Amino acid sequence: MSFVSDEHKFIFVHLPKSGGTTVTEYLLEHLCPASKLSKTKVMNSYRLGPHVSVPVNCKYGAKQSYGESDLQKKWKRYFVFTFVRSPVARLVSAYNYVNWVISTKHFKSKREYIHPPFNNFCVNPVESVLGGMVRRLRSKERAIKRIVIDHVRPQSGCLLGSDGQLAVDYIGNVDNIKYGLEETFNKINRISSTKGARIFKLDRTIVKRNSISHARMPALRTTNALSRISPACCEAFWKRYASDIEIFHQFNFTIEEGLCSNPQLRQ
Repeated sequence: MSFVSDEHKFIFVHLPKSGGTTVTEYLLEHLCPASKLSKTKVMNSYRLGPHVSVPVNCKYGAKQSYGESDLQKKWKRYFVFTFVRSPVARLVSAYNYVNWVISTKHFKSKREYIHPPFNNFCVNPVESVLGGMVRRLRSKERAIKRIVIDHVRPQSGCLLGSDGQLAVDYIGNVDNIKYGLEETFNKINRISSTKGARIFKLDRTIVKRNSISHARMPALRTTNALSRISPACCEAFWKRYASDIEIFHQFNFTIEEGLCSNPQLRQ
């Protein structure tokens, strides 16, 4: 989804499992320092879907969204930025998050949902998750499919225009989120034309806060996933995230070594 500030003339494109929650929290702290809404309520109000663009409203949260024509006009005039994550680490994070959400939010008992093996999730995320349901309930399938698709879709889909060129002004790497936020805040401070606009500053808690995000979630570590990845998973990964990998190489961002080292599996 897109997070829009007309006051500071920026658009933040929030990509799932790419540090977007951390970035949004920092933005809200500067944009809504005296908001009477709790941080959790403000954050939840902006989680409306992957294709929604909402204006910042510190008093009421997100009660409306921009139409496509309005957003296109703002997209040309505003500073548009986002943060990306290594496709490998992001897939593992999506696996952890999707299983955690489904098992804790959609089922009352752990016996109702069995976590699929990572390799199965890698090859076919939606079917592997639906297959983990002890009883296939149509009432839950639609919501579960949306959760899975939203979190495993390639990041490039939100970064590239119809011409295949980058449609954002700045791409930060969540692996170096402190540097990315400093660059972003400096840019926002320069372009903000509102008299008395609040100056964006980065505090020292960024590393600590980012490291404890989703701390209660049981997690499969990236290194463990890489150590037992299957050829089928490898092939599916390269096909699904080829455009993401190309963007990472273009910006010299690091991708974990050891994944699908066989060149034949990359074709």
